[in-house]
Amino acid sequence: MTQLAIIGTIIAQSGKREEVLEAVLRHRTRCLKEEAGAIAFEVLIPVEDETTLILYELYADEAALSAHLNGKSLLTLQGEVASKVVRLTGVRCTLKGSPEIAA
Repeated sequence: MTQLAIIGTIIAQSGKREEVLEAVLRHRTRCLKEEAGAIAFEVLIPVEDETTLILYELYADEAALSAHLNGKSLLTLQGEVASKVVRLTGVRCTLKGSPEIAA
């Protein structure tokens, strides 16, 4: 089974990042609670860019990612932030195991 990750970038309108962040965090909570195949959902906040949020999302497989992309939580998020976001991009990735670090 191949795990899939999404690396997302949200560019908020100037002065709107906090509002977008709050909506994204609610979305994150819903996804991790309600979507069985959602493994991880991290939100990174760049220190030197007041408009950007970076998301790292990990899903168990293609079915889990599809359920997420077609789910009600994402529709809710889109409705909450549509007027506050300048751009949203995402890169779909497969996750490969990392080699063990020698002690």
